[in-house]
Amino acid sequence: MILTQILYKKVGVTMALNGALAGLVAITAEPLQPSMLQAIIIGGVGVVIVVFAVPLLDKLKIDVVVGAIPVHLLAGILGYLHRTVVECQHRFRYADHRYHLRRRLHLHRLRHPVVHP
Repeated sequence: MILTQILYKKVGVTMALNGALAGLVAITAEPLQPSMLQAIIIGGVGVVIVVFAVPLLDKLKIDVVVGAIPVHLLAGILGYLHRTVVECQHRFRYADHRYHLRRRLHLHRLRHPVVHP
């Protein structure tokens, strides 16, 4: 609402609701990974996308009745891209850990072989 007040000198109910929905859509792609601060930032970026995308689609004469395209498509893409980046960081962080666990298991099997009767 603050951004729409600054840019357009008025606050619309539909823009406020679309901003809230965009924040929820953006964070829903991966709700378990981010911290509270990250969730606020992701939701805030989703709101900014909607505030700028709705007038852009109006200028391009694309009929968006209730702002569903910016809310669901663009904020959803933002959430998916964030999830992809976080997942890549997560995999790189724990790939080394998994390698060491497998190596220790392999060395354990070499030291203590299972003898079948």
